Amino acid sequence: CSRFKGATWKVTRTEVLNVLTSGFPLRLDFRIVRPDGQIRHIHSEGTVLYDKNGEAIRLIGVNRDQTDEVLARMECEELSGQLLQAQKMESVGRLAGSIAHDFNNVLSIIVGNAELAKLELSDNALCAEALTEIEQASRRAAEITQKILAAARKQQGTPRSLELNRIVDSTVNMIRRLLGEEIDLLWEPGQNLWAIHSDPSHIDQILLNLCVNSRDAIAHYGTVRIRTRNVLDYGHEYVELIFQDTGCGMTEEVKKRVFEPYFTTKTAEEGTGLGLSTISRIVEMNKARIELNSEPGKGTTISIRWPRYVGPAENAAPPRSVRLSGSEKIMLVEDHPIVLGVAKRMLENLGYEVTATRSASEAVRLGTDRNSNYSLLITDVIMPEMNGRQLADRLKILNPSLKCLFMSGYTNDVLCARGVRGEDANFLRKPFSQDELQWKVQSLNLDTDCSFN
Repeated sequence: CSRFKGATWKVTRTEVLNVLTSGFPLRLDFRIVRPDGQIRHIHSEGTVLYDKNGEAIRLIGVNRDQTDEVLARMECEELSGQLLQAQKMESVGRLAGSIAHDFNNVLSIIVGNAELAKLELSDNALCAEALTEIEQASRRAAEITQKILAAARKQQGTPRSLELNRIVDSTVNMIRRLLGEEIDLLWEPGQNLWAIHSDPSHIDQILLNLCVNSRDAIAHYGTVRIRTRNVLDYGHEYVELIFQDTGCGMTEEVKKRVFEPYFTTKTAEEGTGLGLSTISRIVEMNKARIELNSEPGKGTTISIRWPRYVGPAENAAPPRSVRLSGSEKIMLVEDHPIVLGVAKRMLENLGYEVTATRSASEAVRLGTDRNSNYSLLITDVIMPEMNGRQLADRLKILNPSLKCLFMSGYTNDVLCARGVRGEDANFLRKPFSQDELQWKVQSLNLDTDCSFN
């Protein structure tokens, strides 16, 4: 009996007794523990021998070690589960990307019209203030879209110099909503924090995944505490993010596997097992370090340290520049009619001569006119007939000195598949303001001849 694993012996004994009393053949799967502590999976088949009085006198049969088969089957089931979860996440990512594109187009219309209206109503202080609030609300909506994309792992971004406190500040309200009213959030930003080198979407992913884990670990009421600080460790300088909760904590066994992809203590409906593994991947990408401390009943603390960044500072937002009465001719291609109209008015407001069209084939036809003399093509990336990169390549053959500015509300993975990178200098992400559009156009130096590639 001592060699049977746990409660398996109770089930096995019951099955054997049933066979002895019923006379049915024995078919049984159970586990045993070998003297060296190794668990083996056994399949047993047997039959009962009876005496002339019909009394059971012997059970004869064979035991077969099926450990390898069982482990292979378990591994196959685990891989199938991982594949299913990956497919679910891919579906979520595709949906998030599609929604983000449509939402960013709507925000482009709101931001653009609010800015244009504000220029016309500059003498009316109340209207100007109301329009400014519309602009600011639209910007916040755009930021929320980026955070949704980050949570869906569809926006990669580009590492740059960051102030960690500023990124956490911008995410705190969303964290409060995710935690709910029963969990208190304490945010304690460190003073005079050093810069780090990362992408804002990476920080968002870390914070949101930690938030979800802490929320699920806290049964009802509890506290989540977020702190930042500078750390000097054996002569090395770090910026540390400390995320602490008063949840149920983790056992030693869970802590050993917690950063493995698809490992989770939740049900399939509650989680994917990708949260902490995603954090681990981001930490590795950023050359940072992660440390986990947790005990059952005592909560969990996760600390992440980024090396101090001493490189050049992040570029500030495009400065307001003097309105120019540019004489350059611009071809504007955008399949969304209202976005097309808003962008056209912005460019004309800046003094440019604009030819606008919703059709890529019409743009090619216009480009074949040798008297067109377009200096710049501004085009959406995802369009019917052909994408923005294909359109630019065709027009470049006709006009080698033509420059190009791509614009889109789609995610980086979709853009890369069309030959456009969201971090390129000749890319403008929707929604954009007139100042951002002007800054991008002027940065291309339309009065000089250089390739948009």
